[in-house]
Amino acid sequence: MAHTIPRLPAVPQSWYRVCGDRDLRPGRVISWTLGARALVVYRTTSGGVVAMDARCPHLGAHLGRGTVAGDRLRCALHHWSCDPAGACHAPSGRGTIGQTVYPTAERYGSIFVFA
Repeated sequence: MAHTIPRLPAVPQSWYRVCGDRDLRPGRVISWTLGARALVVYRTTSGGVVAMDARCPHLGAHLGRGTVAGDRLRCALHHWSCDPAGACHAPSGRGTIGQTVYPTAERYGSIFVFA
């Protein structure tokens, strides 16, 4: 009987260190890559840390060029804004699209993302 070796995921589920907590000031956006997955991590103006897919679900612009407005990350291309829960809102207020968000933790002087 032949034995098959199970395929391991390209990026195992785990906590990954993104940066030091001092490197992520309020309003700052960091682009970060984990394997083939592009993410952005930002600190809201109230101090929370959010991690999400780097591509805007509206038309795919890279959110690393966006700006933080309160607790939302606003896309630089068409100004859709994504909130920490993963809802991206149209600038007109008439529509939302889902965005993938990832758990974050701020511990030991570092920012971690669970992917």
